[in-house]
Amino acid sequence: MKKAIDKLGGIKKVVAKIRSKKKAGKTFKKGIMEVFEEAGSGLGGIAAEILGIDGVIKNCW
Repeated sequence: MKKAIDKLGGIKKVVAKIRSKKKAGKTFKKGIMEVFEEAGSGLGGIAAEILGIDGVIKNCW
């Protein structure tokens, strides 16, 4: 995961990319998945799982 974040330019850039996906109308989970897929490592779904996004979305949205 750290390598993917580094490849994407660091955590600030990852968060900015996720925010831009959200502003474009994507769901939070879909935004995370797409951003991490950009790293080309196939980590999109795994990143969402590791970060616990499913639980947050289920309980908060």
